[in-house]
Amino acid sequence: MKISLRHDLALTPLLLAALAVGCGDDGTGTATSDTEGTTGEPTSTTEAMTSSPTSAGPATDTDPSGTETDGMTGGTTTEGETTTSETTGPVCPPGAEGCACDGDVCDGGLVCEDGVCQPPPAPECGDGVVDANEECDDGPGNADTAACKSDCTLQQCGDGFVGPGEACDDGNDVDDDGCTNACALDTCGDGELQGDEECDDGNADNSDDCLDTCVAATCGDMFVQAGVEECDDGNADNADDCLDSCAAASCGDGFLQDGVEQCDDGNADNTDECVDGCVPASCGDGFVQAGVEQCDDNNQMADDGCSDTCQYEERQIYLTSSNGATGFYEYDINSDTWATKPNPPSVTRTQITNDGTLVYLMGSNNVVYSYDPQSEQWANVMAGPGGMTSSPIGYFQWFPDGFYYLKDGTTAMYVYRNNAWSNFALGVAGSSAGTWDKENDELYIRTWFQMGFQVIDTTTDTVVRTITDATNVGENSRTGSYYDGNFYARTFTGTVQRLDAQNGTKTDTGAQPISDHTASDTDFTTGYVYIHGYNNNGTVFQRFNPADDSIVTLAPSANVSNHSTITVLRAP
Repeated sequence: MKISLRHDLALTPLLLAALAVGCGDDGTGTATSDTEGTTGEPTSTTEAMTSSPTSAGPATDTDPSGTETDGMTGGTTTEGETTTSETTGPVCPPGAEGCACDGDVCDGGLVCEDGVCQPPPAPECGDGVVDANEECDDGPGNADTAACKSDCTLQQCGDGFVGPGEACDDGNDVDDDGCTNACALDTCGDGELQGDEECDDGNADNSDDCLDTCVAATCGDMFVQAGVEECDDGNADNADDCLDSCAAASCGDGFLQDGVEQCDDGNADNTDECVDGCVPASCGDGFVQAGVEQCDDNNQMADDGCSDTCQYEERQIYLTSSNGATGFYEYDINSDTWATKPNPPSVTRTQITNDGTLVYLMGSNNVVYSYDPQSEQWANVMAGPGGMTSSPIGYFQWFPDGFYYLKDGTTAMYVYRNNAWSNFALGVAGSSAGTWDKENDELYIRTWFQMGFQVIDTTTDTVVRTITDATNVGENSRTGSYYDGNFYARTFTGTVQRLDAQNGTKTDTGAQPISDHTASDTDFTTGYVYIHGYNNNGTVFQRFNPADDSIVTLAPSANVSNHSTITVLRAP
């Protein structure tokens, strides 16, 4: 009997009966079954069984004799009673592994694939599911240039793959190889020195030493480098207001600035043809142009000692004895020559003085006389301060309000002002040497027998400074002259000393006059101090230059051996 399995639970009893009948199998493939006929007589029927596998699935067949076989091949049906025998196997419950899906549902841990419940596939990168060992999984979107790479790791700078937001990724931590550690291409301003960059300070400030083009700042780049350049106009034109050295154009830089300067010789020498202010030298500018001008008193007026062409006008020095000897002489500065002039009405025992136009002499007869160089005439001016004028040697100085007189070795200073003589006391005794300083309205008088001096304010007749220097000079020395902040004096035989007019600081000039016991006076036009001799050197006449401390010998004078006195004619 060939058994056909069916999934019909109603046939289960039949299948069990069929299996019971098959127990007499002799191993030859033939089964014998006794059935009871309708007459009550036993009947034996033998039917060959097929041992080949049954076909899957239920089936209903009808054989040629009209006997119906239900789901089986080679089945046997006896008349009046039907027994069905089927081959049975394990039942496959729906939802179990290898069994049909229960709908679309499978037992836990299984998945429904093509209607059969199966274990889930092993996890793999690219399945779109982020598994425990994966950082990401975008399924088909995974790529080495995507946010999630093909190995399911996240994209990051330095992994060697150029991902989203990265301009480059060379997989190293070298910051200056063309791709920075931030996965950006090297660019000017990133703070890293790369390629052909001269510098890279990571900023756009063009006033520091690295421009925003990563080129080192230089003069001419049109950016003013703070603390280094004064200007930068990007050109090499030195006639504009910014030089090619990036310094602002200025007078004295040696470049002629268009529309601003008339000359620029690059120096501060005011004796050449271009003076301060970068203007051409000219008469009246206050600077003596070497080889062109003899003088320049900052004006173009004549009759003031310097002509309107900046040449010395007739300038004279006058000489006589200050101790009662006769003789009166004139020295022409321009020609370096001496001439004898008319004697005064009286000899003098004082210094002589002048106001720039007239020469004044205090006669030993207590009369003040004036000499006019133009007419060469003497005139009586007024009476002197008293009989002390007959004794040597007196200090005598003109000033705009009148005269000062002092008998050397005394403290009584007489002043003639408002047509009358009066006197006031000095702090210490004075000598016969000194100078009136027009610029400051001060009168200088050397201290008796000493190198120090006193300074008098001629507007108040008060002593405003006393410089003490007890160096013994020997009297009756007539050397003591002021010029430009310094007082010049000497001992009986020594070199010329320079004393600061404010604090008395003394400097030895090294200039040694030929004669001892000299007289002196200042030329305020040139700054020279003229010195005349004494006794056996009574004809020696010299000029000391405070600018370089030089001393030169001039034309000899007539012999005034007995305490000479000189006065340099002032500018009117």
